[in-house]
Amino acid sequence: MASVTFDGQRHKVYVGISILPKQWDKKDQKALTRGYSHTSNGSINNTLENTKERLLKCYDDHRAVGTLTRHAEGSGRASASRSRTGAGASPF
Repeated sequence: MASVTFDGQRHKVYVGISILPKQWDKKDQKALTRGYSHTSNGSINNTLENTKERLLKCYDDHRAVGTLTRHAEGSGRASASRSRTGAGASPF
């Protein structure tokens, strides 16, 4: 699951991938790869980065053409971060 904030409003985005909590770097918000070459963690990070870029592009595109209204207290900015909860949780 990803937590995405658009104009001060937080949303959850599910991308259908999961990782064991012990393989997740909470500070850097990505899957650990060092020592985990036997896993698909590198691919997970690529998928998460691609998803982040697509979400931010979609946001920017809709703001540019006026199909996305600004939240009354929003900053006009978007951000995306990944989180994990529980065993086998889904990041992003």
